[in-house]
Amino acid sequence: RPLSHRRVQNYGGLPSEKGMVPVPLPDWLAPVAAQVAAALPEPEKITPNHVLVNDYEPGDGIEHHTDGPVYQPVAAILSLLSPLVMTFRPRDPHSTQDPSSPSLLIERNVLLRPGSLLIMSGPAYSEWMHGILRVRTDEGLRG
Repeated sequence: RPLSHRRVQNYGGLPSEKGMVPVPLPDWLAPVAAQVAAALPEPEKITPNHVLVNDYEPGDGIEHHTDGPVYQPVAAILSLLSPLVMTFRPRDPHSTQDPSSPSLLIERNVLLRPGSLLIMSGPAYSEWMHGILRVRTDEGLRG
C-alpha cells in the first residue's frame, strides 16, 4: 500500500518548512519522552518534542528517506507491538560501496523487536537513509 494509506498519529511539534512549530506533548506521553531522553547518549540527551505513531500492516513499507533538518540532531524509533526490520542505505550510494565488490552497495538491516529503541544521530542520521521494505514476512533474520 502507498505511504498515504498508513495510519499516523502526530503529537507535539508540527513540522514545517521553517522548522518545528512547538506544541506541547500530551501529559500521557511525558513518561515515555523522559525514558527516551534517559536512554540517549551524551551529547544527545534531549527530551523529545515530537512523536509520530505509525501503524504498518504486513506488506506495508516506507520508502528510504532521511528525516531532514527539522528533527536534527537526533531521531529515535520505538518499536511497539510487533517486530520490524529497518533497512539502512547510504544517502550517497557511491560513498560507501563495498571495496571487495565495487558493484554491490552496502545495505544494513536492523531487526527491531517490540520495545526496541533505535537512536539515529551523527552519521547515522545525516549520511544514511532508512526505510521499511514492502514485504509480508522478513526471512532469514537472526536476532
